[in-house]
Amino acid sequence: MSRLREWGYLTGWFGKSGTISWSCGDQQTGSIGIYVSVREGYVKFDYQVRGKLVSYRVQLQGVPSNLGKGCVLYFVCPVTGKRCRKLYQIGEKFLSRFAYPDSKYQKQVESKRWKGLSCAISALKDSERKNEFLRKPYSKPFYNGKPTRKYQAMLDREQRALERLAEKDPSLGLDSYFEQK
Repeated sequence: MSRLREWGYLTGWFGKSGTISWSCGDQQTGSIGIYVSVREGYVKFDYQVRGKLVSYRVQLQGVPSNLGKGCVLYFVCPVTGKRCRKLYQIGEKFLSRFAYPDSKYQKQVESKRWKGLSCAISALKDSERKNEFLRKPYSKPFYNGKPTRKYQAMLDREQRALERLAEKDPSLGLDSYFEQK
């Protein structure tokens, strides 16, 4: 709901239509036609899922603000009838999260091996950020013989990532790395 307000769909009393699209990198991965009528209290979605045209309305409900100024708009989930501020698409329609009781985030279903790999990638990124910081001509890793707060935070983050990585996969032999420090 906050994005619709940010993009100007909820301003004014008359309906507003447009297209919202999203992309991964430079490639557009999806788009959706949207029409919002605050006066009549609905949002209409038009889009395609696997070649099938999907078009439906989701009701809007205004609730008086607890601050006493104006009202707060909510979507009314077409399946559960519950008010919500965000809609999720799993399958064909955009619904509230309560309509998908068995849904999980990708992170929740990752295998232990993949979590370890993800941790390793995170450690590499932290190390690369630190090296990039040090390559800048105006970077100041030390002041008065002590590490700056920014540099110390980078070192701490890198150390925590390596420790997590060592916990996940002891076969990497990082124990000798920690003994040197």
